[in-house]
Amino acid sequence: MNIYIQDEVIGFNGDRSTGNRLFIWETFHYLNSLNDFRFELKLLETDYEWVKSGLVNLPNTSTYKRFEVPSDVFELNPTKNKTDETMVDELLPYFHDGKKLPLKDIFINVFGFGPYKIFAPGDEDHIHPLIKDIEFNKELFKKTGEIAKNILTTIHVRRGSGCIHPQKYLDEVMSEKSKRLFVNKKDLKISLKDATLANIIPAKKMVLDAAEKGEPLECHQVYQSPLHPFYEDEVYFKIFDDLIKSPILQGSKICIVHDTFDEDYKHWFEKYPKNLVTSRQLFSKESFSDPILKNQQDDILRTFIDLLILMQTKFCLIPNSSTFSGFASNWKYHENKNYYKTLDMETYLKSIMEKQK
Repeated sequence: MNIYIQDEVIGFNGDRSTGNRLFIWETFHYLNSLNDFRFELKLLETDYEWVKSGLVNLPNTSTYKRFEVPSDVFELNPTKNKTDETMVDELLPYFHDGKKLPLKDIFINVFGFGPYKIFAPGDEDHIHPLIKDIEFNKELFKKTGEIAKNILTTIHVRRGSGCIHPQKYLDEVMSEKSKRLFVNKKDLKISLKDATLANIIPAKKMVLDAAEKGEPLECHQVYQSPLHPFYEDEVYFKIFDDLIKSPILQGSKICIVHDTFDEDYKHWFEKYPKNLVTSRQLFSKESFSDPILKNQQDDILRTFIDLLILMQTKFCLIPNSSTFSGFASNWKYHENKNYYKTLDMETYLKSIMEKQK
């Protein structure tokens, strides 16, 4: 028996919503555990190419194409007539009240932030415990872990999808490569003034239709209210200066994990030539011997290099809004919460303001 899972997150080259999708998988892997793992989880191939390729191994899980869903499949939590507030209502009894899934093929359509509606943020009873069941490519995990031990400190910077970019940044800093990816999309722009199911579902269908025809759309989500705060350079420079003075670094470098291109941070490297490094400076495909890594799509490989460095670095500073770094933080908690230290930007900036009083 299979559970076919489709989420309405629109991933694209530059932001494949990797953090969201890892949390979505863990959530339904947990549901499967409540049903004695009687089901095979099926993830949409176009959204989980890194599962299909073998880069990430998820137990009791494989990928599917839309035409492979049986016509008589039982649809649990259909999106018809759903709102953002009610989109997981039908699922809740299966997670919280002991209700068992019917023993048949099931199709579940869930919005990208569904896991955060099924389990409240900060819920101490469910801090995504089955993250530990995820197996990453062994060579990639080992080599990023070796780098992470030497780096000690990683900072996650979000300046791509989900941000409102200041005009001065667009005019003076943002590279042409980033503008093409995050600003000047030709095919499809999705305005998320109201990121409701009614708007997202038709757009996701367009993206999937194109991908399955081998003609992936260039897609960009345009936010009138940002998902991720855009922190100015001066904020990061203050962080760098504090870290450089701190005994924490002990001469090691600060790794910048980011979602755009190194060219966007050229002025950072010029200001701190001995202190900053990115994964692109540490790894290339030639760094690996495993064919799975060598044959991986460039942006997917880069995403998981960044994620595994972020996961395995002892000290991290992360944005509050990112599920990508949120996943890394959860992994650290379950791996060794006493060893790893993670601080979010809001807490850090609040502490700075209090010191200045």
